[in-house]
Amino acid sequence: MPENDKYLLSMYGQDKDSAEYVQLYINDMEGQRLALKNAISEHWKFTDNTIITSLKEAKSLIKKFPDKYALLRIGEQFQDRTYITFKTSSPPITSWNLVNGKFVYNARNRYNIRRLGITSLDIEMPKRIFRVYLPKMSSSLGDFIYAVRQIDYVLKSILKSEENSANKLYRNISLVSEELKNKILLIDVKETNCAEEAIKKVYPYPFRIVSYDAIEDVLKTKDDNYAIIQTARFDTQSSTHYVANAGNGTIYCNFNSPTFNYSGGENAYIRVYYPLITVKEFEKYKD
Repeated sequence: MPENDKYLLSMYGQDKDSAEYVQLYINDMEGQRLALKNAISEHWKFTDNTIITSLKEAKSLIKKFPDKYALLRIGEQFQDRTYITFKTSSPPITSWNLVNGKFVYNARNRYNIRRLGITSLDIEMPKRIFRVYLPKMSSSLGDFIYAVRQIDYVLKSILKSEENSANKLYRNISLVSEELKNKILLIDVKETNCAEEAIKKVYPYPFRIVSYDAIEDVLKTKDDNYAIIQTARFDTQSSTHYVANAGNGTIYCNFNSPTFNYSGGENAYIRVYYPLITVKEFEKYKD
């Protein structure tokens, strides 16, 4: 399960002005833990038996019984700016909030500075064999479901393939599968700068531009008639774009693009791009 950043809490926990912000962070992390637990309990299908426990206990089990256990965990996290700040006039934006005793995900808060964070869902045996990058630092239930299904798909593909590693198999996925033509491509309205008419000119297959809530509803219902586009940072300079089936995790295509652009010279600057889906990406999703 995702664990609280002890260093971050020690830095801010002593300041009275930051107490409210620290609690927002703690609530956000607890919401993520419950979401991941739900995703594993309801949507993990590769193995029959799962144990949901702390990272410390999981590593201890793997050390004692290396042939019996594998670990599914949140990977290392990096973000350009911490979302706990103090002595400011406004609180940090978090996606998971405690409302009337229940953890509720606010999809409107997906699109803030933490979009430039890097996080992932990893499978280890005990070394990492595969990683799916998550699009947001504060992951939703839908984000975890989507990642769990992709891991399940890759692991099953390894059993059927001559490839000797998950990452090699992932790299060798054809740019666009023939199956994608028969799926309805769902596009988060906040994740693209393209109008429908612009997309139609370069992408001839079915698609819909919808809210994130609509995308998460499709993920929960396991409907394999839909494919979903996501973008996520995979290092400090680059982002990955990928398309996979909403219902079974089949990965149709993946490619990388820069997150930063550096302009040299006397007036040098670094421009940070939020990895939106552009017309150039839609051109790659078709033959």
